[in-house]
Amino acid sequence: MSDANGGAGDPEATGTEPGESAEAPSPEEPQLYSDAPIGLAPPPGLPPSPGIRAPEITLPPGYSLEGSPGVTPPPAPDTGFDSPAPNGFASAFETPSVQAQATQHEQIEAQTQQHEQAQQQASAQADAQQQVQAQQQAHAQQAQQQFQQQWASAPANAATASASPTSPGSPARRTGLSRGAIIGIVAGSAAVLVVLIVLLSAVASIAGNRPGAEPAAAGDGSADTPEAAVESFLTALADGDAETAARLAAAESNEPLLTDEVLARSLELAPITGIAVESGEHDDSMRAVVNTTFRIGDRTVHRDFTAWQTSGDWELSDALVALPLPGLDGLEPTVNGAPAGIDRPLVFPGAYEIGLGGHAFELAVDDAPLDVLSVATSEDTTPLYSAEPRLTEARADEFRALVRASLEECLAMPQLSTPCGLDVSETLDDGAVPVEGSAQRALTAEGDRALDALTPEPDYGDLLRVTTYDYVSVSTHIEADRGGELISGTLYSSGDLLQPYVDFSGDDPRVTWE
Repeated sequence: MSDANGGAGDPEATGTEPGESAEAPSPEEPQLYSDAPIGLAPPPGLPPSPGIRAPEITLPPGYSLEGSPGVTPPPAPDTGFDSPAPNGFASAFETPSVQAQATQHEQIEAQTQQHEQAQQQASAQADAQQQVQAQQQAHAQQAQQQFQQQWASAPANAATASASPTSPGSPARRTGLSRGAIIGIVAGSAAVLVVLIVLLSAVASIAGNRPGAEPAAAGDGSADTPEAAVESFLTALADGDAETAARLAAAESNEPLLTDEVLARSLELAPITGIAVESGEHDDSMRAVVNTTFRIGDRTVHRDFTAWQTSGDWELSDALVALPLPGLDGLEPTVNGAPAGIDRPLVFPGAYEIGLGGHAFELAVDDAPLDVLSVATSEDTTPLYSAEPRLTEARADEFRALVRASLEECLAMPQLSTPCGLDVSETLDDGAVPVEGSAQRALTAEGDRALDALTPEPDYGDLLRVTTYDYVSVSTHIEADRGGELISGTLYSSGDLLQPYVDFSGDDPRVTWE
């Protein structure tokens, strides 16, 4: 539609820029060129439908957002209408497309403000997080310093965090560790420390157990190698230190024979000398077998000791030997002068005198007295299983003398019946009747020799009593009345002699005939 004041070639009238040619609108995209009637405001335009994001719009050349400094809006096209009065209708007329553009500009500005607010909130949250991380890092450094001070004697491998340098005027970069990272660092350091300690212990053990290495023992009865435990044990025995030897042998405190007094008597009988300890054979890290050579008196001993590691120290599990003393109830057995107390007391390797019933009895093996028993291993106690209690030689002579005296007293009695037996029957085989008080008894030569060689035997019902099973020959001469005729003669059999028993439990032993 042409303007009333100009032709079609006027740029202002056509709304085109200089240098541009006016082209007719395409039929697919119709454009409205009608002007609003006089006195009527243009339509407000259609806003975007709710919930649909406004499209991003690129402003045409010469347009800008309202209020932008330094931008001059383009001149409005000359519509040919005069502006109404201030109190009348709108003084400016805008086409629907321009009003839509302004609405879109406002939406873009609102989105921009929301984006800036979101950036400010994110920056504030980042600052708060950096402060928390800085505090965590400070706590982690403090914990690491305490850990390093506590384990200063061992190397520690801990991770450290380095801060990046900051340029002047720029905000400092904060780095921090989470609680899980701190726990991981501490746990890792502790694990590394444990591994190092185990490695150091293994190296020390290997160095101490190498062939030719000299074992080292602690003065308090502990040992850090199996060889040291064996050498310390034998050295304590040689020195008479029963307490240290018992500790190294892992002995109970109530063992009656592991004392200095018993050990001292053992050393008097047979001192321990010539100690030589060889390198042990390690089955594993807890057990080792150590071969040794030493002397008990004149006897050379070659034996192995088994050592076990407990609580860091080494102890011997087979160093002590049990003495089997069964069947000796009532005899009050003693070992090197000390009461045994039990049937199988433990002793150190050494020499031992075993006494029975004070000084009246002794142990004998194959009729030979067991004077001193040399003990290095349990095999050395085999004689004790066949040993029997018997009177000492002095008490055996005393027994023979007591029996002889009692028998001679009995033989001197003229009665037909005596306390020791040898009774004469009331009627003889031929019908003669022995005369009471006419008996005359006497030892035969054979009986006299037997009486001098009586073998004392223990009474297994009461070991403190001693008897004999030897035969003693006696002759008996009597007078008898045979039908009013007095006859005399020696009996073919003098009757049975009773068995003598002597009780040695007291200080005044006596003979009884049973």
